[in-house]
Amino acid sequence: MITHQRILLLLPFVLLTQLLFAQTSEKELLESAQEMMAYGDFASAEIYYNKLLQKAPDNPVYNFEMGAMLFLTGDRKSRAIPYLEKARDFRVDENSTPDMYYYLGQCYQIAGRYDEAIEAYNSFKNNLKSTKKGLSLQQEVNRRIESCNHAKIFSKSAVRATITNAGENINSPELDYGAVLSSDQTMMYFTSRRTGNFGEKAFDETYQRMLNNEDIYQASISVGNGMITFDKAKKASTHINTTDHDAVIGISKDNLKLFLYRDNDLWYSQKAGRDWGEQKRLSQKFNTKKGQETSIAISPGQDHIFIVSNRKGGYGGKDIYESVLQADGSWSPLINLGPTINTSYDEESPYLSDDGKTLFFSSKGHSSMGGFDIFASSYEKGDWTAPKNIGYPINSSSDDVFFTVDPTGHMGVFTSDREDGLGSFDIYQVKMEKEDIPVTEVRGIVLAGAAKSPIGAKITVTNTSTGVVVGYYSSNEDTASSDHGKYLLVLSPGEEYNLLVEAEGYKPYNQDIFVPAEFEYHQMYQEIHLGEDNSTMYNALFDIDTQYDNAYSYIEKQLTVDPEYAEYLKKDNMYSAYINTLIKIDKILSEDAKVVNDGSKPAADKSTENGIGLSDFFTPDELLAVMADSLADQVIILPNIEFDYNRATLQEPSKIELNKLYTFMKNSPKTKIEFRAHTDDQGDDDFNLRLSQSRANAVKDYLVSKGIDAGRINAVGYGEYKPIAPNILPDGSDNPKGRQKNRRIEVKITL
Repeated sequence: MITHQRILLLLPFVLLTQLLFAQTSEKELLESAQEMMAYGDFASAEIYYNKLLQKAPDNPVYNFEMGAMLFLTGDRKSRAIPYLEKARDFRVDENSTPDMYYYLGQCYQIAGRYDEAIEAYNSFKNNLKSTKKGLSLQQEVNRRIESCNHAKIFSKSAVRATITNAGENINSPELDYGAVLSSDQTMMYFTSRRTGNFGEKAFDETYQRMLNNEDIYQASISVGNGMITFDKAKKASTHINTTDHDAVIGISKDNLKLFLYRDNDLWYSQKAGRDWGEQKRLSQKFNTKKGQETSIAISPGQDHIFIVSNRKGGYGGKDIYESVLQADGSWSPLINLGPTINTSYDEESPYLSDDGKTLFFSSKGHSSMGGFDIFASSYEKGDWTAPKNIGYPINSSSDDVFFTVDPTGHMGVFTSDREDGLGSFDIYQVKMEKEDIPVTEVRGIVLAGAAKSPIGAKITVTNTSTGVVVGYYSSNEDTASSDHGKYLLVLSPGEEYNLLVEAEGYKPYNQDIFVPAEFEYHQMYQEIHLGEDNSTMYNALFDIDTQYDNAYSYIEKQLTVDPEYAEYLKKDNMYSAYINTLIKIDKILSEDAKVVNDGSKPAADKSTENGIGLSDFFTPDELLAVMADSLADQVIILPNIEFDYNRATLQEPSKIELNKLYTFMKNSPKTKIEFRAHTDDQGDDDFNLRLSQSRANAVKDYLVSKGIDAGRINAVGYGEYKPIAPNILPDGSDNPKGRQKNRRIEVKITL
């Protein structure tokens, strides 16, 4: 897990010979302070040093030892600054206690006082000798100066992100770190060294104090408006918490495996009903006998594994390695990701984005601002690109590690020991303003037989265009679990895939599905029904995106319902928000009707053999009316609403979309709407505000001209004041894609 190498220079806690005691009591107090330090009782040591400083507030030795103790052992290292500054200003000899500059430089760096940090580091370098140790320290201090220069640059060009401490429901006065999120974003697991953990306290060499064992905690979470709300954390199962150190380092995309760190190796626990099973060590292919493996990341398709290890043959410290699942089910030997990713310093905590195209990790190398920083590398043309620092304020001059991002790329959690925390290490959440990651999550369930009972199955997904297997998935095999039979596929949109479904007692089932092209994170629901006679299959696919960013195109896609399994789905909390709409459609159907819209691309162009297509039963207009209450209070971006340049004149293609809205309003007579018009920030503020109001009025006037009561429509122009994307990139260049998103017409539906 988190490891540091702190250099204890020249034994800072020894009495300097230059010191002349004014009275015997000071000598006794100093001996007591140093004795408490030796025992690791820093709270008592601080009391003795404070008494000494009351007697001799300018004594350079007392100030130096107090400052060094606070720096090496405290959670608020900046507290050491005034003591170290006094030690510098009142020292007896210019060349005494050179370590003071080393500690002072680090304190300044953590506090964001980078120029002062560089000055202190240079003063420390001037006192180093040309010995092997001195040259090594000079190299290390040069790196710290380099990181200060990085920090000066990054802090002046902050990325658009909001950082929030996860709060007292999650963080304690001790160390809390390594948070991982379940794929359905309902649960967070993390590691803590808080009071009440299993096992005995022990002296920790890294932190130079007594610490509790590591235990794993969990907390229910909910997500809204891009932010996480955390319930009170509680200790996780005793199956994954022992009297030894136990730390969580990852979770599989299907939420069925929890990956753990224990005894310098990688372990895992399989979901067993509502609990976790006993810990099992991963094979020696991933673990070494003499090395240390500290972190793991697994691709959404569970066919790539990334681990962190300090095994021999690396580039220095801990490196990131990769293994690929082979066709015969074996894993390839671990391959070092090479010098593009790995440095002579430590790399840690890899995390792969849902689309498999971005590798996040922490490193003390590259363009770090100090300590560990979080970096991102893109997979392009068969290789990883040079990592980029994801920027300030996500990164700081403290350690920033264990970054995990949600499927959209807008929200994440990470760990940092920055000074505004509740303890040494805290868990933070981050809300980022950036473009969506185009990825589609397909959640579903495999049902078997006439009773449509959930069943465990293996699902192999192949891209039909390339013939490449993109993932090996499983539906939950645990009959005691409420998730029995469920699975999650993570796919790139705009592609056609073949699903090979294999379950015991049934013939293998092949089905092609087409995932529509999207430009942002998207969710869909799928059901696979294996027939009793091993020949009939059922595959329904419909959209369950909760944002309704484009409700009209959603309705025109594969929204389907089957009355025979509607009751089953109603009991499923995961999909309850979406099933309410489908049940309303059910009630309109005749009892003997079986509505199916096959999710495969070929089947979309032919009559459905297993039932009546939904489009045969309802027009898209009628479906819009049925969904009105589900869309209530949602803010929807209307697509393809275009105007003449700098004018409020509707272009003809815009009327096609507004005609759909007209039909919706006509079939939902109680519904009211509000148009909200927005611009980018080009041009005069007042002009943009007037232009947006005129455009909002224009779309309202069009619907009124077709017969919709004006009292049902409100029109508001916001100008450039409510952007949903940055108009300018962090480097100061223009962002055309962001501007395009900001130039929009929204509609809010109310009942």
